[in-house]
Amino acid sequence: MEKAKSGVSVVLLGAAAYFLTYFGGYAAAILFAGYVLLCEEDEWLKKTCVQAIVLALGFDVLLRVIDLLPNLCAWIDSMLNVIGHTFNYSIISKLIAVFTKGINILEACVFLVLGGMAFKKINAFIPGMNKLVGK
Repeated sequence: MEKAKSGVSVVLLGAAAYFLTYFGGYAAAILFAGYVLLCEEDEWLKKTCVQAIVLALGFDVLLRVIDLLPNLCAWIDSMLNVIGHTFNYSIISKLIAVFTKGINILEACVFLVLGGMAFKKINAFIPGMNKLVGK
């Protein structure tokens, strides 16, 4: 089993990148990735750390864009109230909430599966991500 400079297994550090990013948030993930990028030499480990952070950012951007839709509906309702009309957006808000929860579940599954794959040093193929991280 290949060891990193710190004496810890490379695959354990790779799995830690995904788990820290998902469970620990950005501060822990960025500190960990900074250590790996500056101190470790294993290219797979470096790509794994960057991929975990980019994946988390992707999920967060997607969720933030979706979270704008209820605000947009409320704005439309406010504008229509000015001229005496109403816009009922409660069903839209409920559908968006369900969709958001689904994305949260998908995010958890993706991070757990990728963390498990890292224990076997399997490269994760996520369309578009590998090209972005490889730069």
